[in-house]
Formats: sequence, C-alpha cells, structure tokens
Amino acid sequence: MRKNCNGSDNSYGNNFKNKLNKMSYNASSNQTRESKEENFQIVKSPIVGTFYTSATPEDKNFVEIGDSVKEDTIVCVIEAMKLYNEVEAGFKGKIIEKIVGNGEMVEYGQPLFKIETD
Repeated sequence: MRKNCNGSDNSYGNNFKNKLNKMSYNASSNQTRESKEENFQIVKSPIVGTFYTSATPEDKNFVEIGDSVKEDTIVCVIEAMKLYNEVEAGFKGKIIEKIVGNGEMVEYGQPLFKIETD
C-alpha cells in the first residue's frame, strides 16, 4: 500500500482509479447503445430556460409523440428572461420520445426530443 508524506495510506488514489475504471466501462456501454440507434437524432436545447410544449396553457402542443416533423417544424418554446424562443426540429422524421416535461428548466445542450430520421 502506498503511503503519502505524513505516513498515512493513500486510499484516495485507489478510489480514484476505481471510479475511472467504472467511468470507462459506462462510456463504452453508452457507445454501444448509440451505435444501435444510428437512425435517431436528438433535438437539444439551444439555451438555458423553461421548456414549454405549447405557446399557452390553453393551446395544443406543438408536437406529440408519433408526429412527423420537417427540419423547420417548431417542436417547443423555451422561455428565457421573459422572451419565448421557438425551437425547430432540425431533422426530418418522426417524434418518438419527449425527454423533458412541460414547465421544466433546461440547460444548454440538454436533450429535448428524440426523432427517428427517415
């Protein structure tokens, strides 16, 4: 066992190595999963803000699961500093998953929708 300068064992180093090994394993399993889903694209948040599925609470949602979308189809709005920013699909395909719930805070680059591309 390694000792540091004050004579105590260096358990931190061992824990760090174990965490690195686990992270490497998780990263490789994620790559395998992504390669199986090559015909899917993720719509990501372009800004930090609040995610909304419709323009107002009374309006119907911009898109639902199973809807076909084009690159310029508006899929949601994100409110930041009282400004509502429309988010376009960016891909042609079919919405297969809504990842974020209405009214939730989102970060820049956070996945919002999963689209099965043509």
